[in-house]
Amino acid sequence: MTKLSVRWFRSSVLCGALVALHLAAFGVPAQSRDLRDYYHTAWSSESGLGSVFDIGQAQNGYLWLTTSKGVYRFDGVRFQSVGEVTNGAIKDGDVDSAFASPRGGVWFVTRSQGMLFWKDYKVTVFADRRCTPGRRPDGIAEDADGSLWFASSAGLFRLRQGVCERVPQSLGYSGGYPSAILMDRAGTLWLKMPSGDLLYLKRNAPKFQRNEAGYGPVAGFTYLHDAPDGAVWLTDGRGLRKVAGGASQDSSAIGPRSAQSGDRFGNFTFDRQGALWAATADGVEHFEHVSSMPIGATVSRASGVRFTTRQGFSSDAIWKLMVDREDNLWVVTNSGLDRLRRDIFSTVPLPASQNFQIGIAAGGQGSVWVGSRSLPLTHIAADGGFRSFPETVQSLMLQRDRHGDIWSSGKGRASLWKTEGERLAAVPFPGDATETGVELAVDKNDDLWFATTGPYVLHRTGMVWKNENATLGRKPGVMGTMGADDHGNVWFAFSNKLVEWDGEKFNRFEFPDGPLNISVATIAIHDGRVWMGGAGGILLFQGGEFHRVQWQDASLPGRVSGIVETPEGDLWVNGFSGVVHVPAGELRRLIADPNYAVAAERFDALDGLPGLAGERYPEPSLVRSPEGRLWFATTKEIAWIDPAELEKHRNRTPPPVAIDAAIANGRNYIGPSPLHFPAHIENLQFDYTALSLSLPERVRFRYMLEGIDNDWQSASTRRQAFYTNLQPGRYRFRVTACNNDGVWNDRGTYLDFVIDPAFYQTWWFRGLCALALAALLWMLLQMRIDRVTSQLQSRLAERSDERERIARELHDTLLQSLFGVMLQFHAIADRLSAENPARQVLSETLTRADAVMQEGRERVRNLRARQSDSGALIDALSTTGYELQALRPAKFQLQVKGRLRSLKADIQEEILLIGREALTNAFVHSQAQSIDVDVNFRLRRLVLEVRDDGVGIDESIRRAWGREGHWGLRGMRERANKMRARLEIRRVATGGTRVELAVPGRIAYAGQRGIVHRFWQSLRDGRA
Repeated sequence: MTKLSVRWFRSSVLCGALVALHLAAFGVPAQSRDLRDYYHTAWSSESGLGSVFDIGQAQNGYLWLTTSKGVYRFDGVRFQSVGEVTNGAIKDGDVDSAFASPRGGVWFVTRSQGMLFWKDYKVTVFADRRCTPGRRPDGIAEDADGSLWFASSAGLFRLRQGVCERVPQSLGYSGGYPSAILMDRAGTLWLKMPSGDLLYLKRNAPKFQRNEAGYGPVAGFTYLHDAPDGAVWLTDGRGLRKVAGGASQDSSAIGPRSAQSGDRFGNFTFDRQGALWAATADGVEHFEHVSSMPIGATVSRASGVRFTTRQGFSSDAIWKLMVDREDNLWVVTNSGLDRLRRDIFSTVPLPASQNFQIGIAAGGQGSVWVGSRSLPLTHIAADGGFRSFPETVQSLMLQRDRHGDIWSSGKGRASLWKTEGERLAAVPFPGDATETGVELAVDKNDDLWFATTGPYVLHRTGMVWKNENATLGRKPGVMGTMGADDHGNVWFAFSNKLVEWDGEKFNRFEFPDGPLNISVATIAIHDGRVWMGGAGGILLFQGGEFHRVQWQDASLPGRVSGIVETPEGDLWVNGFSGVVHVPAGELRRLIADPNYAVAAERFDALDGLPGLAGERYPEPSLVRSPEGRLWFATTKEIAWIDPAELEKHRNRTPPPVAIDAAIANGRNYIGPSPLHFPAHIENLQFDYTALSLSLPERVRFRYMLEGIDNDWQSASTRRQAFYTNLQPGRYRFRVTACNNDGVWNDRGTYLDFVIDPAFYQTWWFRGLCALALAALLWMLLQMRIDRVTSQLQSRLAERSDERERIARELHDTLLQSLFGVMLQFHAIADRLSAENPARQVLSETLTRADAVMQEGRERVRNLRARQSDSGALIDALSTTGYELQALRPAKFQLQVKGRLRSLKADIQEEILLIGREALTNAFVHSQAQSIDVDVNFRLRRLVLEVRDDGVGIDESIRRAWGREGHWGLRGMRERANKMRARLEIRRVATGGTRVELAVPGRIAYAGQRGIVHRFWQSLRDGRA
């Protein structure tokens, strides 16, 4: 007793005991019958639920229970406390009771905070203690505008727009604590007062009025409820009665107040059909056709059908009854919670016996013939009355022929019997044979075919019996099966063939090779189709061909011992795994295409089927009566179903679907969509449910996480979905469900949620990583460039060394030898007289030789390494320009920009040669008036620019890099490529030509390396 108020609980139990004693003292014993057409489920207090005092169904379909252990929400499978449902927003120990609002949301009566309203994951507090119900759990009524009426211990109060107000006497309310309160479907408020008066206040009426039919003493608890037709019913000291109906039944027409009392009842309710369910001192009673009762007439217990603890009811101390939106009856008692659901199957009470191996044959007018190992042949009427025939026992073979006669075979003074009116007649059997039969048929000649346990197939023509085993080709030990169609043709099915007797001859049909041996145990013929069932499934024979029936559900149909195809086009199968139903539409598709896999439904104990069919005998275990009723024999009892009534009682209500919780890394998240989850969600679990309370065990689900699942995922009956290692982002989890009759709620529900990224999963972190990667790649590129540059410099150094060697060789050999020769010629010239013509010629030759000698020295000097002084480059270019200016008159100017830097000797020479070639072309070919040279020492590159204002270079020459046989421009390009420099030659729009050479600084400048090299060098220097 930790969850509910101790005082409230004690007073409730005491009142309940008084009600039970009161009902026991004044009640009239009802007929001792049980409700065989209802499936009963109980959740007892022993299972941890405790005593249950109140129940209500919320707008979204959940049940809310007030129990001795607290308030719980129930979806038909799982009980959840208030704390679980609200994720701790409302404390379990503070809640006394719950009231489910018809407009959505739930009201909670608490000890410390007054009334709490919980809706859409929000809690609203109404702290005025006057607006709380009294000790009764059903002391609240809600108006259409959302106002609450409270039957409070201090009187009648109303909570409207958040304000609590006492109902004034000016409304005609006499004051005091109402014994019962009801807001009916029309919006009329009803109050049963301790004085015995019944008051009602119509919507927008100025004051309460008195209902005369409702006058009566208050005994124990008093209850008010309205029926589906709008009538208002009351139970009090005068009994259970209707006090107000439609417009044609005005309660004001009731005469003077009567002191007549009827049977006493506790709480009550109505089902969808208008039948009355009422609590008594020893259970629940069910009353049909009460809507036609006049106002004021009390209900008599003698007309009801009782459900008591003898049928498994949890307790006879009943607090409340409620019918949910699917027409299930819920009963709350001192010992738990009970549910009554109408079964699909109805059962037939058999005479006391050990009922197993039950044979059946359909009689007329809803009757059935039954026999078993321990039961003589018995005829059970539609009203449950029966007549046994003790002259034949163990009547396992029962058969209705095409004329409607019933045949049976069993032990007794005869082996074969036939009904003749109300009597049983023995049928002569061949010789003194005592074998009992297993199958029987009457052909179109009215000849009898009889299969025995021998096994023999006997054919009686007139009074002569003949064994047809050899004619049929029946092998020893093969049982097979036999049946007749409506035209009197008799069919025999064996393991490898099907034989038809058409009244004149046998027609044989051999099974084709393949997996068609199903161990045939039963046969049914309808409209030219032969259905054969056995341990291996079902075969269909039509149009001279055999087909094995395929099923969408691979577990169907199991071992088959009975088949019926109804005139409506449905196929019914009874077997060791339950009853299987193939709807007419599916059967038509199968008949049109025998390879089609049919969809079917299975019924079992949850649908009221008592036990399962036997695997073989007696057979068939399923028969159809002339009026359309299907009879099923099981290992326990006989059950029947009316297919037409079945369709009327289908559950057509799509189940509301709800997502109860999302559990991320073990933490429960409850709240409105969208939910926000932190980073690093490794395990994500969704708990969902569907509010189909008739058969929650058969509710099927499918779900999909958009962005992850490409299609719906079938969850069968599982109510959880799991995902792992989801990436950050936005998601939507969707779930749909279908009820026990396959009605889908296609809309379902969804939950949006967001998984936050970790810092390393954010866009800015990824951007930084991309930048870092780009920087790394750039550094690697720079390292590669530095390496290539180093290799280039190494090759240039080797080239320089080679040039030095060649220069030395030329100087030490050729020039020295030439110099010696010239000295000899000078000596000869000095010996000749000045007037000698030879001296003049020799002097001119020596002058020319001096020039050649000078040019040779210049070339040798050029082969040697140049000084890496940038001034040498500037001087050389300037000297070249002025020398050319002397040959071709033009204005020449050289300008230096930037800080002078030391140049690598080999690079300086290449730049000088390119510059000389550009100047020579400008002076010789451009016809320019002005020629300018700019040498720009930039930080990252050295730029040499030569401009003129002449006629400009021919475009074809520029594109071809020179004329045929001329190599100046091509040489310039080759030298630039060797330095990895950029060389541009273009014609200026204003006239003239522009030559630009850009050499990277790391290549041109002496001592300069790439940034990566300098970075690592600085690190090494720092460590040093």
